[in-house]
Amino acid sequence: MNSGIFLLGQGRPGLARGLDPQALASTHASWAADVSAFGPWTPVQEAGPFPGREFWASARTSERPVLVCGRCASAMDLAWDLAAQADPRALVPWTTVLAVEQTRGRGQLRRLWESPPGNLHAATFLPALDKARGWSELTPLLIGYCLALALEGLGVSPVRLKWPNDFIWQGRKVGGVLVEERRGRSMAGIGLNLVRAPQPGDLRDGYAVPAASLEVAGNAFGPLDAWLTLVRHAETCYENLLGNIEPVDFISLVSDRLAWMGRTVLVREGEGLAYRARIEGLSPNGGLVLERDGAREVLHSGGIFPIRGPGAQRPE
Repeated sequence: MNSGIFLLGQGRPGLARGLDPQALASTHASWAADVSAFGPWTPVQEAGPFPGREFWASARTSERPVLVCGRCASAMDLAWDLAAQADPRALVPWTTVLAVEQTRGRGQLRRLWESPPGNLHAATFLPALDKARGWSELTPLLIGYCLALALEGLGVSPVRLKWPNDFIWQGRKVGGVLVEERRGRSMAGIGLNLVRAPQPGDLRDGYAVPAASLEVAGNAFGPLDAWLTLVRHAETCYENLLGNIEPVDFISLVSDRLAWMGRTVLVREGEGLAYRARIEGLSPNGGLVLERDGAREVLHSGGIFPIRGPGAQRPE
């Protein structure tokens, strides 16, 4: 049984807590809806490719294995640990770990990502990319673009990409994606504010983009239900792009989806350097092309933020 939907029944010390269907339902109303929709749940000793003992299996099927864990440090940490112990051939692309809650979820530049119950916290293994064709450098943009399209399939539209890794809806951040590589494998960590978003006072500084939850868009998806829909659309998008276009054509596609394209933004590199520049597009390797003081330059690391105050441009 190499596919299916499972709960981590027995916790992994230092990484994640175990749970049963009743415990999962008690974490949040949206998870309670998922427990009901995907039940009945049966205790099992094996769970597809995931190492360990004691799991709960859903009566519903899934083409790609999904493991739901309780409160953990981060879904990505747990997924990497499982990958180190599992048969690598069994961890097919889009095998996913979903965490109910994270205590050390991470975003851009390893900043802490708020991860309460009810929101979506996923870590999924990505297909290998052809480095010779130039796709490997574009992995974060590729998965971000496909997930943005998938979100629109859920009724959240339009979704823009805040370079390099955030989802912007109606001028507010609703999620993000982080790609990590280890031992020749790539993994995407995805966070979405399904039911809760940080308040303005909780954001890390005065430059941060305001946050919103997708609940205000009229969505009532449970995290598991939402993920299965998103990953199905994202996988189709991913395969279609890799099979039908070249990286240079993809750059044009994703440039059209950039937040604040053609507008002047605040650019921050590290803690000390901040300046204004206009977004011109993307370089062939996914860097952000900026026009600054009449000259073009490419940003490979840093953050961009809408300019606020009198005369500021309205964010998309």
